[in-house]
Amino acid sequence: MRSLKTLARLVVSVGLVAVALLGATSAYGAASGGTFSWFEQGSGSDVGLVPCYPDLAGTFTGTDAGQGRFVVNSTGVHVQVVETQNYRIDFENGLYLVSSGPIHSTFNTDFVSGHSVSTEAQQDRGIVYDASGTVVGHLDVWTVSHFTWYDLDGNSQPDPGEIVATVSLFRFTCP
Repeated sequence: MRSLKTLARLVVSVGLVAVALLGATSAYGAASGGTFSWFEQGSGSDVGLVPCYPDLAGTFTGTDAGQGRFVVNSTGVHVQVVETQNYRIDFENGLYLVSSGPIHSTFNTDFVSGHSVSTEAQQDRGIVYDASGTVVGHLDVWTVSHFTWYDLDGNSQPDPGEIVATVSLFRFTCP
């Protein structure tokens, strides 16, 4: 259920905040900071929504809510985010999944070196039910991913060879 939407939102938000606050922090030499939050509802249909059922179509509904804190100073930005996705997937065969998954993210960038690092950890614990509401089993997903950008040419634009994305943990259990 995870997408790059949150990372993109985070990077854009941090960039806008950094530009807005950089002048103030450079002039005064002090750190500035703040908080932000969001809440979204969503729904849709697709095949392969869950790794345990790659050929099974389903319809999902859910919410995505998060809050974060940021600090900006003359040398960089630090952001911490806690996000929670609550959702239900109804599969075409009568099974359904109810899940809640917390996601913890950090983002750091150094204005001097142009080096940015983002780390995200997710633990998504779901329960699978049959059509009568009887528990069939648990479906758990654990992920830890890292996104690193080295702005080697200093142009503030991602170029080929400057981005490294790794997944250090991806594990799921099926009922």
